[in-house]
Amino acid sequence: MAWNFCKGKSISSQIADRIAVDVLSGAILPSQRLPYPEEMSKITGASVFVVKEAYNELLREGIVEGELCILSSDLTPARARRDRLAHNAVTGLISELSDLGLKRTEMLKLFGSAVIEKSKSAESISDSAQD
Repeated sequence: MAWNFCKGKSISSQIADRIAVDVLSGAILPSQRLPYPEEMSKITGASVFVVKEAYNELLREGIVEGELCILSSDLTPARARRDRLAHNAVTGLISELSDLGLKRTEMLKLFGSAVIEKSKSAESISDSAQD
């Protein structure tokens, strides 16, 4: 099944983003080898060329090592990429909320409420899984 890509950002960067986040979530383990570009092309639905671009991006950032694309055991570069993604997401959301006329205090109140609601939801799911 192909991945869903969004407009406005290169597909290779979106693949690299997803891999970095998967490393941090534990879905891909450090020292694990990424699939060959041909295999990842089938997984993502992107061309082999685009997958190679994504792998080169990860190599330049130190998220993977060597031509075999072995994931680095140092998670610092993956965290840095995730933090840039998060910053961009929050900045975009703040811009959208500002366009709606919300003031900073209103945004902070909304963010706080959303975080509390999300954590309660996660606790509820965790509690029901333990039953």
